[in-house]
Amino acid sequence: MKDINKAYRDLESKFLSDRETLGRLVERMSHACKGQQTELDNKLATLRTSLKENADLENIRPLTDQVENLLQQASARIDADLAVAKQSFFESCSTLQRARGLEPETRRQLRSVIEQSQLPETKLTHLLPHLSTLSELYSQTLANLHQQKGIEPQTLPKSVHTLSNALLNVLSEFDFEPKAAQAIKDQRSALAQASKPEELVTICVDSMKVIINAVKVERTGSEQFLSRLNASLDRINQALEQSVSTSAQLNQVQLETEKQIRQQLSALSQDVEVSDRLEPLKVQIASRLESINDLLAKRSSNADLELQLQDSLQQMSKRLTELESESKNYQTRLEEQRHKLYVDTLTGLKNRAAFDERFEIEFERAQRYQLPLTLAVMDLDHFKAINDNHGHIAGDKTLGAVGKLLKQWLRSSDFVARYGGEEFVLLLPQQTIASSTPMLDKLCKKIASIPFIYKGQKLNVTMSIGVAQADPKESRIALFDRADNALYQAKNNGRNQIVTA
Repeated sequence: MKDINKAYRDLESKFLSDRETLGRLVERMSHACKGQQTELDNKLATLRTSLKENADLENIRPLTDQVENLLQQASARIDADLAVAKQSFFESCSTLQRARGLEPETRRQLRSVIEQSQLPETKLTHLLPHLSTLSELYSQTLANLHQQKGIEPQTLPKSVHTLSNALLNVLSEFDFEPKAAQAIKDQRSALAQASKPEELVTICVDSMKVIINAVKVERTGSEQFLSRLNASLDRINQALEQSVSTSAQLNQVQLETEKQIRQQLSALSQDVEVSDRLEPLKVQIASRLESINDLLAKRSSNADLELQLQDSLQQMSKRLTELESESKNYQTRLEEQRHKLYVDTLTGLKNRAAFDERFEIEFERAQRYQLPLTLAVMDLDHFKAINDNHGHIAGDKTLGAVGKLLKQWLRSSDFVARYGGEEFVLLLPQQTIASSTPMLDKLCKKIASIPFIYKGQKLNVTMSIGVAQADPKESRIALFDRADNALYQAKNNGRNQIVTA
């Protein structure tokens, strides 16, 4: 009897430990899936709370089924969005393919891109906006080719230069695994040398191929994780059902067996007390002992049920540990990708998306607590001349050097980002125009004094800055517009200076 009680306590302890592991897994899974669907976030939050409150597993099982269904719905919704995006991409490429004046090689590449984009296994995720931008540039290049007969020879290089700069800005927003990153770098180098519209068409096509292939890899990894997650949830659900059923059955049988043994022992004691003859007593004792022996045999069979329960719990514990590790790795990957999405790869600063998010936070904080907030919009002067006279590589190196200086120069509480092209934005929390202008003036002079050298030639780099302080009565957009207008005034006043709004 003591052995059974000990085994039962051990199994109960093991079950509680596995339940705790399941709780940690659900918490990590919640972080990994956060933001994909509000209902899914809510269900996972409810599941976490239920596990923390030690809710009955029978009540939790319907909730796990709902979570699994929501994961499947999320996957289906992504597939539907993908179908719409692929159709739009196909129509854009087909329109370009039907145009006159394209080189045979360009037409062949277009057919190849269309075929690849319509394959069932082709997957596009968060890079769809970039693909849309590339398609638009693609169409602009076609329009440029189609109108060549009416364009003056001296204006054609300017048009090519404009498209080249636009495509360079788009490609600078990508951040892939090493192989794709190198391919994107090669396309940027090719753009720096491009001088004809036909070359831009080829570069657009090649860039699309690189992006599609990179997204395939990333999308496949996400799908595989969701598939493994669904399968693991199903196996965990089955293991929970089996464990609950076996545990309940074992508990019931054990209670019944112990009750019957106590009854037989009690009856045996009464027989001894009331009996006054030996022979009848022997018969009664033999009968009682036989019953007790049968009960002990039943108790022995209970040990098999205990082993089944223990095996089921061990399997569930093993799978939970594996899934927890896998979920943690995937969460780390998601965090790394989220970080990359907010970083400008050329300068190492935060990008426009990161700025928009931070700007909203800082503006709301300033309004709520009535704190000062200053915004500076900064732009490198005559940056186009650097690209025109020294090439895009020189321009990239200049932007990188300025980005490095900005990170070193500013306080840890300040937030700086590359807004686009040669434009930067700076948030100065709890700073007024009066307190921030001296620092910005020093920054202007510091940039102008740095000897930017490229291939032995000194590049003259200066910066114009427009500054505005938040007003409690205005919106974020109004604040940015005032700072932006101040920047244009600084440009009109002769550049390399600060203008406050």
